[in-house]
This record gives sequence, structure tokens and C-alpha cells, in this order.
Amino acid sequence: MKILPKQVKEMVFLPSKSEANLQAEFYSQCKVKGIPCFLEYSSYRNGYGGTEFGFGARFDAVLHYEGKIVALCEFKQSLNLAERRRTWVQGSQGLAYLSWGVTVFLLLEEKDFEEVWDYWGEVVLRKPTEG
Repeated sequence: MKILPKQVKEMVFLPSKSEANLQAEFYSQCKVKGIPCFLEYSSYRNGYGGTEFGFGARFDAVLHYEGKIVALCEFKQSLNLAERRRTWVQGSQGLAYLSWGVTVFLLLEEKDFEEVWDYWGEVVLRKPTEG
């Protein structure tokens, strides 16, 4: 392995929204909360998207409980959050996710995580959230 010598120029860091960073933060918080989360999950079935053919899907994240997937999570970067929510749910990817028959979360920013935490407690564990 060759290591390049120290470069004279500097590279400027310009932070921006990143789906990968949002996924990483979500995964980290799931671990802290004890929520089983699997990133980049691939699944296959016949009839995906309502077709006659067998297709698979790769989900950004799935939440699983007692051997079953209980929620699908999709992370998107967006400047216009309301527009992105509306168009994704009505688009082919949103409709395909919904066709799997489990709860789907579209996560565009960290505050969207709260809905997932509420769902986990109230629906999956069947415990009302406090507060």
C-alpha cells in the first residue's frame, strides 16, 4: 500500500444534508434505545410492485421484532420537506414500499425519528409513551 506524501493544498469542508449521516444517526439512536435495526436490507418476493415477476427491494433500514419486519425506513435528502413527503408517497418507490404491507417511515430529518420511537413503544411493544 502506498501512502501519498502530505499534500500542500487543503480541502475545504462544506457541510450539507446527507442521507448517509441521517441513517447513521438513526441507527445509533436505535442501538441506544434497544430497537433492532438493520441497515441496507435486501428482500425478495414474487409480485413486488404488483407485477407477475419476482423482484427484490433494498430498504435503507428495517426494524424487526421477534423474527418479523415491523417497519421499513426510507431516508431522503430534501430542501423542501413538505413537497418531498407528498411526492415520495405518491411516487413509484413510495407505492412499492407500501405494497409490502408493513408500516413505512419516510425520514427526512432527525425530528422525524420521534414518530418511529412512538410507533415502537405503542404498536410493537404495546406500551403507551410517557409524556
